[in-house]
Amino acid sequence: MRDDQTTTSSNFWAAVAIAAGAAGVIATSAFYGLSPPQAALPMPDPTMTQASDAAAAGAALMKAGGTIGIVSDVALAVGALVLMARPAARDDAVERLGWAAIAVSAVVFITVDAVAGYVLGQIAVLPNGEAAFAGFKRLFDVLFVLGTLTFGAATMAIFWNERRGGARVLGTVGLLSGFLATLVSSAYFAGLNLAQPIGISIAAGSVLFTVLGLQLARRAAHATALIPGPSSP
Repeated sequence: MRDDQTTTSSNFWAAVAIAAGAAGVIATSAFYGLSPPQAALPMPDPTMTQASDAAAAGAALMKAGGTIGIVSDVALAVGALVLMARPAARDDAVERLGWAAIAVSAVVFITVDAVAGYVLGQIAVLPNGEAAFAGFKRLFDVLFVLGTLTFGAATMAIFWNERRGGARVLGTVGLLSGFLATLVSSAYFAGLNLAQPIGISIAAGSVLFTVLGLQLARRAAHATALIPGPSSP
């Protein structure tokens, strides 16, 4: 029984980490949304002079968002790795792949948020920093898109499994949200500028993962209550 209690407790705290991390990403998205889009969002062919001026102007907002983001990304990655490794209650290979992809996406976004919060704005105000800014901006953009693409695919996998398990409304909304994130991020590689929809898709998906994390935590807490404790001698 002790092993069951330990597993269920791990699942509970992993779900809490998912909910807290996703809520933090919502806050990060809000700060990026308030920042100049030329700096805070990925664009396939940005004008570097405008992007540099935007990064300097929005440095404080981007630093706040990036700081919250890197902490939230770590929480998401840890929670996802624990849920990926939990004992299977049913044939959930797709869900496991989804949690693995969430962990990968979170690790990618650690770099994205670190660059947004602690690199772009600082380089933008340096004398003769144009070349360095252009390199980091390109890196920021492509990693942002890659993280969103991975996040979208992961969202579809996880919420497909939720839908199979009976959560039809949440599962369907999650599938649509994941498809949107995958679609708009893929458009970047075709040269289409869908910066705002990319940012919105991350924020929308994070709302869903906050809800899902809270639901998983409640399920784990309920399971813990049902597991009998050790017998008295």
